Amino acid sequence: MSYRLETVNDEIAITGYQVIIDGHMAHEAVPEFWGGQLSEQGHLKVLGDIKGQESYSQMNALLGVYRKASIEDESLYYLIGVRCDVDKMAAKNHNGGVPLMTEMTIEPGKWVVFTGLSEARKRLMSEWIPTLGYTIDDKPFLECIFGPNQDTDMELWVPIVG
Repeated sequence: MSYRLETVNDEIAITGYQVIIDGHMAHEAVPEFWGGQLSEQGHLKVLGDIKGQESYSQMNALLGVYRKASIEDESLYYLIGVRCDVDKMAAKNHNGGVPLMTEMTIEPGKWVVFTGLSEARKRLMSEWIPTLGYTIDDKPFLECIFGPNQDTDMELWVPIVG
C-alpha cells in the first residue's frame, strides 16, 4: 500500500454539507449522500464553484470528512466540502448565500496519506497502523477526491500523533 507522511502547518478550514450516519453503514450511506441529495440539488456544483475561488498546496480537492458524532454509539458526521477561507464563507452564509452549509476547522498536525482509497480503507487498521507503530490522532479522517488530469483520483488522509 502506497503512502507518504505530510505535515499541515496551518488550520484547515472546510465548508460543506453534513449528515449524521451510522458508522456501521458508512459504506452505503456515504455514496448515497454523494449521489443523491448533493448531486440532485446542485450542491456539488456550489462546492466546485467555491473550490475554484481558492487554491491550496495540500488537500486542493473535494473532501469527504469523517468525524465522531457521539461517544455513546458508532454515529459519525460525514461532511462533503472544500477548503475555504472561513471569513469569506461566514460572510456569504449570513448575506443570503448558500443555505445549510457547515463550517469546521481542523488543527495543524501530521497525516499519513494513502493513495488508492478503497485498498487503504480495507487495510488501514488491520495491517498498516499495527505494523508501523503510529497512533491515530482524534482529528477527522479526510478523503480527497481530485478531478480529472491529476496524478491520483483519491487519497485518504489519516491523522497521526507525533
